[in-house]
Amino acid sequence: MSLRVDRMYDQRLTWTDKLQDKDSPEYLHLEYESSNAIESAMQMTPFSDEFLGCRVNSLYTVPSRQSTGLSPVYVNLTLQLEESAETLRPAIKKDIQRHLLGVIHRRSNNIGSSSLWVDSPAGSVSQLEDLDECQHADLHDCHMVATCSNTFGSFHCVCPEGYRDPWASNNHHSGRECHTCPQDFCNHRGECRYQNDQPVCKCGGSYYGAQCEIDGEVLGVAIGASVAAVIIIVSTLVCLCMWSRRWSREQKVAAGMGSPVFGYMATTRNNTIKTPAVGTSPYQVSLEDRLRWAQIADVMAQATNHYAPEPGGIATRPSSTIFGYGGTLPHLSAPIPMPRLSLRPASVHGTRAADSSCSEEEDRTDLLGRNFHVPRPKSRSSVANQSGIYYDVDYEQQPVPTCIPMNTYTMSNRSNYYCT
Repeated sequence: MSLRVDRMYDQRLTWTDKLQDKDSPEYLHLEYESSNAIESAMQMTPFSDEFLGCRVNSLYTVPSRQSTGLSPVYVNLTLQLEESAETLRPAIKKDIQRHLLGVIHRRSNNIGSSSLWVDSPAGSVSQLEDLDECQHADLHDCHMVATCSNTFGSFHCVCPEGYRDPWASNNHHSGRECHTCPQDFCNHRGECRYQNDQPVCKCGGSYYGAQCEIDGEVLGVAIGASVAAVIIIVSTLVCLCMWSRRWSREQKVAAGMGSPVFGYMATTRNNTIKTPAVGTSPYQVSLEDRLRWAQIADVMAQATNHYAPEPGGIATRPSSTIFGYGGTLPHLSAPIPMPRLSLRPASVHGTRAADSSCSEEEDRTDLLGRNFHVPRPKSRSSVANQSGIYYDVDYEQQPVPTCIPMNTYTMSNRSNYYCT
């Protein structure tokens, strides 16, 4: 507010340049008297309880409109009131002005109980204005990074974004302290800022993480190497599986071709045994199987034919020993001497010798048996039910003869004879 001062005691006050110097005696004297005048006047108003004090800001003058040419002296003051619901009303400005003019009028133009006087109450007290504390650093106590906002009768401080205000919930203390989180919280790899009172790191470069603890370049190299290793391992396993299946098929095919007897047991492409459908024959005989059997039978007949003629001039055993008989002579009988010159076996198959007698056929029948026959090979179904790979030969058991006819063996140019 501004207060016009016309007299100090009985002496009239006029503007001089000395009043511009705040260190001059004239300025200090008028400053002191002005403070006492306002304080005494405010004690005579209804706002005496809310009034805390006043302060003289400056002394100034305005060009006079009177014919005398003298410039009046004005005192600029700041009133300090206690903050309350009553003092925060915008209408309080007019109320204070009205009550101060009333005091001056009641005191006969005396400003309170001081030595300062005015010529008339009219125009002695100017309209009050709200002081903007944010324009003067000495009028507010906001933090150096806080934002000061002027309000009627007061001011408000707010910490900027990224700072933590411990007094954010208190309007009288908010913005007085603005804290930042330490840079070592982000491992010196980013900027630490508060968000909802929680420290948050804004990482720089290739770092990321809650505290910028992860190096993106190192992690990228590690992930790339791991993925490459997994791809190589999977590719190797796939190749090995394919090679193993192919090798297994080749081995089974080779085994089927190398062993004709079990060639029909070869597996199919799906590595499954040839299993016929229900109601069909156990094995489907193909042309290839028939040709293979014919070839096998021919080879086995040439290799293991027990009934083919043996080379001449070589001593042979009785035919009974070939078929597993224990012998035709009694075990307790004495050995029988037999000629050892030019022995010739009698052929079972083929033409008869010219010098053999009619009894030779009977001797051969006694030795081999009258019902002896060569068994034929069994069918596949019979073979499938057997556990071995060889055909069983059934022999019709005959009583063991007590003696062996000697005409089985013949001597050149000699007639047959018996030994008893």
